[in-house]
Amino acid sequence: MTINPYATEEYVKADIGVYAQDTWRFKRLTVSPGVRYEYFNSMIKEQWRAEGRFVPGAIFPEIRGLPIWHDVAPRFGLAYDLFGDGKTALKFGANKYMRPMAGSFAKRYNPIRGSATDVRDWFDVDLIPGTSTPSGIPKPGDRDDIVQDNEIGPSNNRSFGLAADRRPADGIRREYNGEYTVSIQRQLLSQLGVTFAWYRRQYYRLQGENNVLVNPQTDFTAFQVPNPLGNGEILTIYNLDPKKRGQVSILDYNSDTNTHISNDLEISFNSRLPNGSTVFGGWSASRNQAVTCDQWNPNGSTSSDLFYDISFVRGGRFCDERNLDIPFRHDFKLVGTLPLPIGFEFSGTIVSFAGNETQTVWDVPASVFPNGRRTVPVQVRLTPPGTKYLDRWNQVDVAFKKNFRLGGYQFTAQADVYNALNSSVVTLQTEVFGPSLDFPNTILQGRLLRLVSQVKW
Repeated sequence: MTINPYATEEYVKADIGVYAQDTWRFKRLTVSPGVRYEYFNSMIKEQWRAEGRFVPGAIFPEIRGLPIWHDVAPRFGLAYDLFGDGKTALKFGANKYMRPMAGSFAKRYNPIRGSATDVRDWFDVDLIPGTSTPSGIPKPGDRDDIVQDNEIGPSNNRSFGLAADRRPADGIRREYNGEYTVSIQRQLLSQLGVTFAWYRRQYYRLQGENNVLVNPQTDFTAFQVPNPLGNGEILTIYNLDPKKRGQVSILDYNSDTNTHISNDLEISFNSRLPNGSTVFGGWSASRNQAVTCDQWNPNGSTSSDLFYDISFVRGGRFCDERNLDIPFRHDFKLVGTLPLPIGFEFSGTIVSFAGNETQTVWDVPASVFPNGRRTVPVQVRLTPPGTKYLDRWNQVDVAFKKNFRLGGYQFTAQADVYNALNSSVVTLQTEVFGPSLDFPNTILQGRLLRLVSQVKW
């Protein structure tokens, strides 16, 4: 349930970066040091909430300085002319990048947002007050698909409708990532260059969260059930102590454990062919590993991937992906342009992306809990990270363009065809274990024609 309708007002007062860089040359070595100062300041403006079914109306006052951060991010680059002929360059880079925030930090502590939802059991039958157990007494509203107050289980968020009990630790710092690159570029021919590169990126100061009212070691009871996938595996599930149900007081802090590591390899080329044609492309392989062991819920929780806009259940038994056999995922790309007679130009792109990672998660039913007494909804990941992926995404795009003049005007007519081969690869599918598991939810947009015209004078 939610407390809709309500309005929110997060505001960025300042997001300023000042950058200084210089370049020094020592014979065949070029050094490029730099430094960036960043100042970030956001706030929450005064807000209102209308009265709802389960909550009264309220006005929340303005909150300033949420947060105020001053950070220094150094940059450093080296380029070395390996043979002194200007055709082979060995490069190295070490850089620090602060994580972009916009209004997301203030949004997390918005007193409306933090208390806006509550997940409760509903069985469409009368319940014993204060429990999720059916009373067994028939009532006129039973099984009518309408939510009656007497059919709703107890709250799992005692802050529902109140100012959220969530706060940042004193001195919490801005997250950042360190990026390291090593590459070698070689001019093979007068109009052909190739690059071999390795990139590594790792996040630091990732924010962890601790429910200070719950102790992960003493307030959960472990029990074991077979993996519903039928693979013979035994899962350990943790059930929260009923006395702790709905007790939520979140403290956010900079974790020394949680991180996200990316390693990428790349081989690319860039060439200019006769008559103005160009071709460039290459191959890349990437591997992403997350460490999410520093969290208070031993079952794990849902979090967003830092490199892709995808949410995963992370933590629990798979919390340290560095111990898993995460494979490298391979991508290919080829792009070219070809001038044609009488002012026409053809261009095309061929891409082949490794399918995104997916997973199978299980909404553990109350029936498998000891005596059927589930205190809070539990979702666990059944498939290990690095074992389940969507099909490869192959796409071909083509375009034709014609330039011509008429008087003092220059006209351009262009036709673009996206997904020219009309690929229907699945890009999103159902991940929850059950009858609809792996059912396609989203496929690549079908063949699309775009017509463009442009006039310059």
